Amino acid sequence: MYPFPEKFDASEWMVICGVLILGSLFLVLPKRFPTTATIVMLILSAFTARLADSIFLPYDLCDAMDTATHSLFDLILYTVGYPLYGYFAFYLYD
Repeated sequence: MYPFPEKFDASEWMVICGVLILGSLFLVLPKRFPTTATIVMLILSAFTARLADSIFLPYDLCDAMDTATHSLFDLILYTVGYPLYGYFAFYLYD
């Protein structure tokens, strides 16, 4: 289970605001892709983010949140935030 963050500061608020903004854009904008393609794009984006984090883990280039260990907001980023960012990259490319 992912622990709660030690302190609730700007990085957690950024995740909350980003997920809310991207989620509302996802629901409001017209759909350009079929449902199956959208699901594949979301899964691909989540997988790519997780893979990149795993590859660069030994180098410790950056931490998404306050600590090097994973927290609840890392889970939110990996499951909601990064897939939506990837979807909008495909959306803008189209």
